[in-house]
Amino acid sequence: MKFCPHCWTPGTGVEEIWLLPRSQFCFLCGNGLRNSCAQCNEPITSLKFRFCPYCGFPYKASKDSESQSHSR
Repeated sequence: MKFCPHCWTPGTGVEEIWLLPRSQFCFLCGNGLRNSCAQCNEPITSLKFRFCPYCGFPYKASKDSESQSHSR
């Protein structure tokens, strides 16, 4: 399971091209695809939920948290 943490919309499926074995980057934005949690590094097995089942970290950062981290 791979997804783009920037382009993926929580609660939806993933783009099929992201799942190809050779896909490493998003074809829409160019960011690296993720296949594990950014916090605990556990593998992502389903994107049915918005958060990692192991540590509770959100798979996609909110726009507010992204803007705060860029302003620091």
